[in-house]
Amino acid sequence: MRRKTVKKHYSRGFKVKVLALVLSISIVVVLVAIATGATGAYFNDTKNGTATGTIGSVKVSTSGGSGIDGLDFNWANMLPGTVYSNTIHIQSTGTNSGEDLYMTFPNLTALSALNTLGKYGQVHISVNGTEIYANANLNDIPNNGTSGLPAQILLAQNVGPTASITVVFTFEYATLMSTQEPGGVFNQYPITTGGTDSRYTPAGGAPNGNGYQTYVNPTDGSGNGLPFQIVATQPGIAPGTVGSKF
Repeated sequence: MRRKTVKKHYSRGFKVKVLALVLSISIVVVLVAIATGATGAYFNDTKNGTATGTIGSVKVSTSGGSGIDGLDFNWANMLPGTVYSNTIHIQSTGTNSGEDLYMTFPNLTALSALNTLGKYGQVHISVNGTEIYANANLNDIPNNGTSGLPAQILLAQNVGPTASITVVFTFEYATLMSTQEPGGVFNQYPITTGGTDSRYTPAGGAPNGNGYQTYVNPTDGSGNGLPFQIVATQPGIAPGTVGSKF
């Protein structure tokens, strides 16, 4: 009886030891799997990156006249046959590699008033000593074979950072002119006095000494002189161009 009991005890102890060994090995395998990151997934490799950038700018500095932007000029006691000019210095101060520079005339009522002068006025524009625009017949009456001063003129293209240009805007009344401008000031707008011109029918225009003013917009207001702007744009983009979402 004792022999059987001892044998039975020995068999049970052996089983316990084997079970403990199996559990230990299982725990070691799990720990090794955790430590090595082995999860049973396919092979893979991952690299990380970040997209960064800075926003560029299109900017200019202007000088030559008075006012906040250095672009205000006053011609006093103007007479026929005398040349009057403004000299404007423009420097590209943007961060991009280049920008286009324009002279624009945003007040279209004032521009149209100037363009009623016909051969009684002329405009010249030069950039760095080279004339880029000349018109001795400021007339925007349709189908008359000539054209008036346009609403925008390209001065220079792809002007690099810190580069600069010098623009000279010149105006002259013709010696044929024998009467003063309306109001006794340069380019009063809108024009409200004068005769008629049978070559066209005005659309909202008012008669003047040389014909009708072809464009009058009440939102442009009234006054005298010729408002203008210096506009810098991205290369190839005209002022006022509306972009798309994509």
